[in-house]
Amino acid sequence: MTIGINYKGVELSIDGEYEPSEPVVMWDPNGDGYPGADPEFEVNKVFWDEMDVTEIFEAIDDWDTIETLVKDKI
Repeated sequence: MTIGINYKGVELSIDGEYEPSEPVVMWDPNGDGYPGADPEFEVNKVFWDEMDVTEIFEAIDDWDTIETLVKDKI
């Protein structure tokens, strides 16, 4: 999946894998529960003006911000 974000005033296209949230299960038939899971997005590639700039962002190491911006757009 590819999502467009604005990262510090720069429009980027982020390509990655999205896993939606999983609901909380209070009790299932065997008496156990499940706490659920938050949505996750794993960045594969970062593009600026159709140019792959992933290596630049690997050096910056600000994946948490990028992943949060993507999840906010979904």
